[in-house]
Amino acid sequence: MKNHHEIKWLGGTRDDAAGEAFDKTGRLLNLPYPAGPLIEKLASTATKTFIIFQDRLSDQMISTFLFSGLKTAVLREVKKIKMPNDNDIKNISFSLQQAIFAVLIKKTFKAVRKYNAKSILLGGGVAAIKH
Repeated sequence: MKNHHEIKWLGGTRDDAAGEAFDKTGRLLNLPYPAGPLIEKLASTATKTFIIFQDRLSDQMISTFLFSGLKTAVLREVKKIKMPNDNDIKNISFSLQQAIFAVLIKKTFKAVRKYNAKSILLGGGVAAIKH
């Protein structure tokens, strides 16, 4: 945003948004909707056992966010565990949150450097997570 009348769109979500990844993961883990606030709470109490959810496109496209692959990775992990216990759910929550934040932070700061941004404005439910 150069001024109140000049705005340039830099990018967005191509498939599923970050919030959808939280909510659909919540559905897989039988958490209430919206799942983001509870996933945040569960993540904060996890044993911090990482489940690596790969981000294949963060280096390739600064302005495009893709989270459907992350949801698929979570689905595979849940199926592999079969009956996730409380600790599994906390660790999946922690790992999901870390994966989403890593992509959002990495791409945001790449864009800041590329466009020499002076400030960043965040909005939406995921931006409200206190992590």
